[in-house]
Amino acid sequence: NLAARIESIKALVPEIEAAKSEQQSAVDQKATEIKTVSDQMLEHEHDQQVVKSLYKSLNESFIKFDAEATASIEHLTRLEDDMNRLRMDEIEHENLDLEAAQAMNKWTQE
Repeated sequence: NLAARIESIKALVPEIEAAKSEQQSAVDQKATEIKTVSDQMLEHEHDQQVVKSLYKSLNESFIKFDAEATASIEHLTRLEDDMNRLRMDEIEHENLDLEAAQAMNKWTQE
């Protein structure tokens, strides 16, 4: 059961990294799109206001993405800490099992 929990936690790590990479690609793509639009619309005053609005939206999206990425990294760190604790618990249980087996063996030999 402990090993299954460890594997379950390990399985989440690639998913979090993949989601983080996917989100970064989406943000990069949006930034590229907005830059292209901005370059085309610089000649028109009204259109410049539209670009500013898009930039603000992108910036807000990036701030949200950054917060989500930070939360993902913190979550990943917590999962890694949990996995390390589970490994230590597993080792401790194995040691206790070994000690119990040795005690039983000693007891049966007496």
